Amino acid sequence: RRLALQLPAGRNLRSVALAREMRARAGDEAAYVQSLLALFRDGGFAYTLTPPKLDLDSVDDFLFNTRRGFCGHYASAFTTLARAAGLPARVVTGYQGGEWNPIGAYY
Repeated sequence: RRLALQLPAGRNLRSVALAREMRARAGDEAAYVQSLLALFRDGGFAYTLTPPKLDLDSVDDFLFNTRRGFCGHYASAFTTLARAAGLPARVVTGYQGGEWNPIGAYY
């Protein structure tokens, strides 16, 4: 739990403040998660495989400036917002599917 709540000290301060504000308004954890999903759905975000480069506080830059990114941008932003609100979260990576490689015997 401790690891799943950690955030880098002094980083993405706008995102942390947003998370705490939204969490206070939400009432419970389920409502907070729904508000995060609504933020991404209705907040003017766009999925792209060619997003602009982000600044050092990349989650702040994504959430408040560019609002353009791919799965990693959304996953890291959601995880940061969850952790800042006291909900343990982590990013899990990987790919589903693939093609069988008969030469190497792997997908």
